[in-house]
Amino acid sequence: MMEQLESLGLYLNQPEPAIICIQCKFALKPDGDCISRHLGERHGISKPARRGLGPFIRSLHLPDPETLSMRLDGSSPHPHLRIHQGAVCRHCGLRSTSLEVLTRHLKKLHPQNIQHSRGCGFTKSQWLQEHILDRLSLQTWTVGNIRRSWTVHLSGGQPQGLHKPATIYQAPEAIQIFTKELYAREQQYLSQQQVGGNLPQPTCQPTSATDATLLTNWMRRTGWEETFRNTQRDLIIAMAQCPLKDNSGPLWLANYKDEALISSQEDEHKLARIMAAFDRLFERCNDTIKHTDISLRRWLRGIYPDRPYKRPFELVVKPGTERRYRQRFKKCLCFWVRLWRLSPTLTRHLCQRTLSKPQRMALETLWDDSLWEQYDSFENIPLLNEDEGEDEDEGEDDEDNEEKEEEDKKYEDKKEDKDPNAYFTQSPPPQDPKADLVLQFCLFMATEDFEDGNSKSTMLVYFSAVCGLTLPTGANFLRPAQFTSILSSLIYCTRLLIMESVLPRFSHDYIGLSGRPRYGQLDILNNVRKKKMCDGTLSPLGEFISLAAYGQSLRRSEGPTIQFEWSDDGEDISWDECFRVTMDGFRTLVLQSKINSSRVDFIDPL
Repeated sequence: MMEQLESLGLYLNQPEPAIICIQCKFALKPDGDCISRHLGERHGISKPARRGLGPFIRSLHLPDPETLSMRLDGSSPHPHLRIHQGAVCRHCGLRSTSLEVLTRHLKKLHPQNIQHSRGCGFTKSQWLQEHILDRLSLQTWTVGNIRRSWTVHLSGGQPQGLHKPATIYQAPEAIQIFTKELYAREQQYLSQQQVGGNLPQPTCQPTSATDATLLTNWMRRTGWEETFRNTQRDLIIAMAQCPLKDNSGPLWLANYKDEALISSQEDEHKLARIMAAFDRLFERCNDTIKHTDISLRRWLRGIYPDRPYKRPFELVVKPGTERRYRQRFKKCLCFWVRLWRLSPTLTRHLCQRTLSKPQRMALETLWDDSLWEQYDSFENIPLLNEDEGEDEDEGEDDEDNEEKEEEDKKYEDKKEDKDPNAYFTQSPPPQDPKADLVLQFCLFMATEDFEDGNSKSTMLVYFSAVCGLTLPTGANFLRPAQFTSILSSLIYCTRLLIMESVLPRFSHDYIGLSGRPRYGQLDILNNVRKKKMCDGTLSPLGEFISLAAYGQSLRRSEGPTIQFEWSDDGEDISWDECFRVTMDGFRTLVLQSKINSSRVDFIDPL
């Protein structure tokens, strides 16, 4: 039978008892006739050639390959198992073939380790990758279970991770020669440009920024490549995050000339108080919208100066969506405060921009007020989480879901309209001077004028460009389908804040905003709307509306946002570079669904 195994392309492994398919390079499950069916379906081996294989496999009493003991790290590579290129978490040993998966794992389970090393200014820990041991060669018994793998040492002194993947077929010799010549010319060109000072150093400008896939109409319209040229993007992204959940110490931002740039513990505590005030302000904004008539809310949503929109402005229904919208605007506040707290020389060198005099004065008014040293009885500072709500509904276009949300709102609207005196009987809430300060700064950002006709001179438009950088290092840019939902959130929050500033239901005494009058509300709203809230105006909202419309037109011709890829053995399907489903797992899902459905049929209705 051993000769038959070899003729069928099978290998009986020892001392770990398992049957390995030499061509597929993984161990096969010995259940039933799985091995025989694998040979017939995958490799086209006839039934006569497989005769007698099943009884022989059952006589071996082989265990499930998933339960086999792993070999020691640093072992010699198994000749009949596939070699994967992967990485491992330095803190807990989690292994994966995707750096994206490990990055998310580090942020979720090891934020304190990362923050501690950053706060101490260790240069070796300035990147998330420094917490990952990569360029490893891994082997595992089964497909898709890389967590139960071991490292192997390649012969000939070849470094781990530099081997040629077994799933990639070798290109023809002519293509290899052409590729080497092209690579050599490109390296020579880059070295000459860097010596001449025409190209930035790699630490400041990712090489992928000049990728041909980004040089499109979308990139020309946004101008992001020029905006972030010669900038330290990891610093920009680090500043655009909410105070950490534990709120226990300074926030590490980046390293510059072997020194750690940090946001002090006192600054982070004050930012947490500002974020709490923003939450209270947002509740006031929601209350104002709930008590505003549909006719006014149609004008609020309109993008043309001479007519309202066909549907009124509505509050989002899903709590996760509202939390995501708030979180993004909170990051905008944190970004500009942290940028202002850095020295102008550093911001000019690392971010290639400085703050204008009106912007500095607005930040000083918000930050230096003595109110932040006081504690109010109603003040509750929540623990903020940087990634809270970010993954929920991300990538969806909120405009496409508005009709559904409006249907969900009908019952609530009817319930609120039952009492016609509800607009007049409710007593005003207690004054909140801290929320008033935040509203004053948000109104400045929402109505800021373009400097020299440049939209990115305004705080909101520049922050929207920051949101267009991919996490965690900003090496690439988001495409239209990914960015339109971000624009929708910024448009929503900006309209909400402008409405609270122009026609608040109750007054904001600390900044001198009185409550809305009984009459003439549309004239008051249109005075601001025609100048700052319509398409074509030189304002942040005007730019957002124009960019969102352009992104919508591009996303229709962009193709699918998710690309599915099959493995060479046809057993795995993956997407988004980090998600994967095996065919065995899919078959288990179908079987489990049948079992569950059969159980439902026998449930006693009583």
